[in-house]
Amino acid sequence: MVTSSPSILRVGIDNIRDKIAGLRELGFADPVKMITSLPAIISYGLDNIRGKIADLRELGFADPIKMLTSFPPILGLSIVNIRAGSWTCANSVSTTR
Repeated sequence: MVTSSPSILRVGIDNIRDKIAGLRELGFADPVKMITSLPAIISYGLDNIRGKIADLRELGFADPIKMLTSFPPILGLSIVNIRAGSWTCANSVSTTR
């Protein structure tokens, strides 16, 4: 993880613990696995993640938590890009539409 994202070394252990706890509070069952697959999650604000979940629900995605758990890089996309369909997994994620 450090090799792929050396900036994680600048994050304090208490901040990492807080991020893991915050992700659990948002409904993510295994935030450690998510962070391992996408270390940049450490730098994302919990309010931004909360907003992304709300935006995805508003767009009609039935289970944004499951979607983000399956494909964490969605957290790095803007909602405008998701709306425009500029991400490649759009067809593989079920919606309520």
